[in-house]
Amino acid sequence: MKRIYLLIPLVALLALAGWYWRDSIMAGDWPGSSAAASRAKASASSAAAQGSASESRIIVQAPVELSGRQGGSAGSAAGELAPPLPPPVPEKLPPEQSRIAELLSRRNLARTIAETANADDAQLNALSLLLVDFCIAHTTVAAKAQANVGGPPPNSLRAKTPATGNDATDSRRLENARWITESCKDFNEGSGQSYADAALTRLNAKGSNTGAVFSQLGPQVDYKALSPAQYSVVTDAMNEKNMALLELLGAQIAPALAGVYVGGNTSDAAATSLAWQLALCQLGAYCGRDSLALRDACWKFGACAGDDLAGAVQSAMVRDGLSSNALDQQVRLFVKAINTRDPEVLGIRRK
Repeated sequence: MKRIYLLIPLVALLALAGWYWRDSIMAGDWPGSSAAASRAKASASSAAAQGSASESRIIVQAPVELSGRQGGSAGSAAGELAPPLPPPVPEKLPPEQSRIAELLSRRNLARTIAETANADDAQLNALSLLLVDFCIAHTTVAAKAQANVGGPPPNSLRAKTPATGNDATDSRRLENARWITESCKDFNEGSGQSYADAALTRLNAKGSNTGAVFSQLGPQVDYKALSPAQYSVVTDAMNEKNMALLELLGAQIAPALAGVYVGGNTSDAAATSLAWQLALCQLGAYCGRDSLALRDACWKFGACAGDDLAGAVQSAMVRDGLSSNALDQQVRLFVKAINTRDPEVLGIRRK
């Protein structure tokens, strides 16, 4: 009994403490309730505000500040000059060029040749012809031997001056050469020619001028005295608005393009081929990292740095100590000729 009497005050004390604890919770004074919730809400609001601000900064600054820093490969080497920013590229490629970009991202050009040769799209048929030429050029014995060291010694964009490389450029040249070797390893010249014939047949059936570009034009033609039929071939090819066909046209009329070179210290060969390709880029052609134009420029001129042809060429111009003014003028001239479908802008004349 005495033990029970002794416990009564203790029970009463515990009861009183319990009532006090319950009142504290109901009043919101418990440290783990409303105060913690208020802090969590404030923290969430602050985090949301910071997240919104970070998102805005990324959207605005990523193209300028982040693209060349992440990965540490572009412009990060000590003493390396950062190339000027390339001209803005279209935010969205035309559907047919998006398809071409997807096809060129693969590592099996032999399969892509077959697929594009038999496509119902004239752009893809003309691309098949380009791919056949590309793999023929890069599967010769000499090209295969050069691929092991990243390709042939690159030509400088400056006339009569050897190109100077750097670790970043050499690394990209080697990667580019490996991509070409891997992508063309299943290519067979005989089957490639068969697919080229199939692509040309489809283009002719669509009323394309591609067959005439090959049969009536070429480096040996006098572009100061074309026949009316030859002149029409050039005009009609420009009028088709087929980017791959325009690239093929540029190769056929290369002497005419070199004849209107506007000057500067850039070599004629570089100015002719690169300016025509850059003009096509501005007109909507795919000129990204996997484009044939950029891979060819990397192979020939060591123009490998950059995510598109314009950026790679500008970096190579900086490397070779050249101003891009003359080349830019050449590009504008070619864009004008294509847009107006006027061969005379290129110095091409009829008899």
